[in-house]
Amino acid sequence: MKYFLIVFFFIFLNKSRAQKSREAFIVLSHKVYDTSTQKYIMPPFYFYNKTWIYKNYSIREVRSYEYREDSLGKVVKNERVLIKYTFIDVKNRFFYEYPPTFSKKSIFSKSYTPNDTMIERFGGYIFWSSNDSTNQIKIPRTNYTSMSDTTINGVLFKREYCYHTKYSGGKSYPAQWVLYYRYDIESSIVHLDINFDQQNKLPVVMIEVIEPQTRQKMEISYERLKLTRKERQVFKAWIRNAKKQQSLESGHVP
Repeated sequence: MKYFLIVFFFIFLNKSRAQKSREAFIVLSHKVYDTSTQKYIMPPFYFYNKTWIYKNYSIREVRSYEYREDSLGKVVKNERVLIKYTFIDVKNRFFYEYPPTFSKKSIFSKSYTPNDTMIERFGGYIFWSSNDSTNQIKIPRTNYTSMSDTTINGVLFKREYCYHTKYSGGKSYPAQWVLYYRYDIESSIVHLDINFDQQNKLPVVMIEVIEPQTRQKMEISYERLKLTRKERQVFKAWIRNAKKQQSLESGHVP
């Protein structure tokens, strides 16, 4: 009995630390599968971006899709190229653009507050508050039915689903929404739909939208719940850069 309590306490302690952790390395992705062609297609706002979070700060990689054919129609380039990093002061809602070099010695090229353009909403909407109008994903507010838990790559997920019909242009678009929650994620600053998450103890980390012709998957994949030593060093250096810039802009030189 004593051994059981020790093991239980150790598991509980590790889980509690993971839930309260304010750092992680994640990958945000959005994929659409066409069931008629049995191929993945690229939606207008397709993304697959690495993102690091540390306390109230984040670093996101920004990639540009490059596609080119030669005069004979042969594809000579088809890739997503890393063009820069965006350092985000989430609390103060400020962006800093860095070159595509993940280093503590890197210097940002410009800083700004996000406006209402798509590219800047896309860069930060996963962090903004529930009152922000730039949130992109709206999970249906309806009754959900529990599904059995599932394990993906060794991680246990809670699941729920609903059937939701969207009406647009005089047409109806029925779909099944399947929501995935991770039991070991509780206090993350990243959300697919922060308004929905505020009503639940665990945040939604993956959504599947199953329609007659397509299957969409939007996911916050927590690859690691701890940063490496190098990643922390980069954050600390870029945080110092941001604070120095804010001091200069306020007229106070430390």
